[in-house]
Order: sequence, then C-alpha cells, then structure tokens
Amino acid sequence: DWTILIENIMDPDHGLFAHQTPAFDFYSASKEAPQVIVEDVLLNDGKGWAITSKVDAVYKLLGERNTSKKQNKTDSPTPQQPPKAATTTYVAPCLIWMGRRNVDTDKSSFLTAFWVSPTGTGKSRFLAAGIAKLPKSMPLPPRWFSHININNFLDQDTQLLATQQRHVLATESQLLLEQNTTGESDSLLESLPVRKKLYVYRTPSELLGVRLGTFFDATVKRVPNRLQAIRDLGGYDRVMRQDVPPREVVLDRHKQHTSVCPDSADFLRNTQLVYQVSKGMALAPW
Repeated sequence: DWTILIENIMDPDHGLFAHQTPAFDFYSASKEAPQVIVEDVLLNDGKGWAITSKVDAVYKLLGERNTSKKQNKTDSPTPQQPPKAATTTYVAPCLIWMGRRNVDTDKSSFLTAFWVSPTGTGKSRFLAAGIAKLPKSMPLPPRWFSHININNFLDQDTQLLATQQRHVLATESQLLLEQNTTGESDSLLESLPVRKKLYVYRTPSELLGVRLGTFFDATVKRVPNRLQAIRDLGGYDRVMRQDVPPREVVLDRHKQHTSVCPDSADFLRNTQLVYQVSKGMALAPW
C-alpha cells in the first residue's frame, strides 16, 4: 500500500534495520541532535500539505565507530563548518525527496526522489530517481544498471512490508466497519485512527512518523475508491486468516519491473542473445 511505502521511506530507523546502510543514520535523531519538523499548510492555495524533517547529518545510533571509517570528509563537522542538515520532505500525496543540505545555502549536491502512487488498495507504483550535480564530462551509467541496484535495494525489505501491510489494512478495515455501525463512516472528515491504534512510537527519530501517521489517519478515507475496497476486506479477523503472499510473488521483479521496463527488458534480451551465441561458438568445430 502506498501509505506503508511512504512511511517506511521516511523512517530512518527502517533504513538502518532493513537495509543495514549506515548513511540512514544521518537522518535519524537523538537527544543531542533532535528532529526539527516544519509543515507547509499553504501549499497550492491551502489545498495541499507538505512536511519536512531536518536533523544534523552526523552518526547518532552508530556512534563514533563509523565516523572515522565511513563518514564522508565533506560531512564531518569542524569548529568552522557545522554539519550538513539531513533533510526529508514529503509533498502529499505522492512525492518524497531527501538529501544532505548546506545549512547556510540550503543546497545539496545530490538528492534522492521517490514517487509512490496508489494503483489500488494494497498496490502501488514506485518510481525513484537520483538527482546530482555532476561534471558534463562524467558518463552516466546505463539505466538498466541503476535498475538492478534499486531492485536489489527493494528486495531487502519488500517481504517485511508485505507482512506489515496485512496488519495495517486489517486494522483499517475493522475500524471502518465499526464506524459503519455507528453511522460515522459517511463523513469523509472523520478520522480513521489506524496508526494511533496500531503503532507504538518510541525513538527520537519518530517525530516525523507521528505527524505523518496523523495525516494519513485524517485523510485516508478521502482516497478515491478506497472505502469500498477496505470494507470488502471484511475486518481484522478475516484479513488475518489469509496468508501473506509467498516470497516468489512478493519478490517477482520480472513481473513487477522487467516485463514493463523497456531498458531492463532490452538488457535481458541482449544478455540472453549473447549467451546463446557464446554457447553456439563454444560448440562449433573450430
């Protein structure tokens, strides 16, 4: 579901846990380096909503043992140079961008952007891009190479999110059915407190998650065509009796990506052609 993807992308604790990538610790928070949350409620003449998290881009959970080994020298704070600001922005309903920014100029040499769009209840279209300021002379890697990397990255946590999704959608369905019996479900302005009921926020990094969860609980009922699909799930017990899709389905990157991506499909076809030609040449009587 697109809500689950967005919440996990914006959760630095998830990055450390699921991907074991030290750079996510730049975006986490601590008592010494708290998150600063800024909301924009005036976007699109007051009809939009955006939220930004800023925190010092230094290691917190991983501590000093990573600072000397892995931290980029340009990010290492000095008495004359404060640390960069690890910044994450969500613009409702689908756009996220994140990067480390100079605290004086608010500029960054590299940003990662995601577009996560709902294509149904429990289904999403996930697009990602890296935006960098590079010399014109620097050759860019082929797109299929980037696609291999992003799919490997997604393989690390997609099954984890599939197990989370069952609980989230089951709770949403149950709460909606309960509201239906009291006549409250007719109001699209009535909150559906899925995350308030289901999640337990504990770490300093979750100030952003708390506010994001509150936003989704307050607005998810307004998503087109969602209410009936959630009702049809039949409540918590019925959803939980269903098995989580097997890994072969959840991680089927050929169906989800290669078959609908011309760059990756062309690369696969070319490698298969090279394989067949090489096999033929190996069998040829020279």
